Amino acid sequence: VSPPTPHRHVAFEKMADQPLAAENNADGTPEEPTQSIDGLAFMTAKAPESFVDGVVGRAARIDGDYGYLELADTALIDVADPLSLGVWVRPEPQPESATKSARVLAGTAGDKNQLWRGWEFYLDTDERLALSLISTMPSEKILVKTEEAVACDRWTHVGFSYDGSGRASGVRLYVDGRPATTRVMDDHLPRSIRPVE
Repeated sequence: VSPPTPHRHVAFEKMADQPLAAENNADGTPEEPTQSIDGLAFMTAKAPESFVDGVVGRAARIDGDYGYLELADTALIDVADPLSLGVWVRPEPQPESATKSARVLAGTAGDKNQLWRGWEFYLDTDERLALSLISTMPSEKILVKTEEAVACDRWTHVGFSYDGSGRASGVRLYVDGRPATTRVMDDHLPRSIRPVE
């Protein structure tokens, strides 16, 4: 079976280390700096990002708790919509003295004002790969995690597939192209996961 053709492929080959452009909000206060990547209008980098050599071309290095890449109008799925995603990651070890935090790799989930609704693909505080599809927190969600942690300081290809069934059995997590052994943490998703506007 050949892999599906990607809906969107993002690479950073054309990316120069150019300064981020700041814009103003409607009230005149400075907005977070953003940057178009590879001339793709749908993709911006938030917070001061740097670019490093990746597995294939350039890779975005995201520092701190608030840096991220944004793919506008991408993967706004609902419970019955299938979705798959793959990404190369090279997580740096979190300092032992610091409070460890999960690291979101991709997703659409909002904050408490949006009921956390959406989906998140992330590394948990123990570097285990996880996919969560959320209607409302904490009780209406699917959460599936890998048994094994993703190695730090080395490139690893991670991915997931979701079949649109609304059940944890429809989730598969992959590490370096192989299905990972997983554990179902939550399996109750009775309603929509589309982010609240």
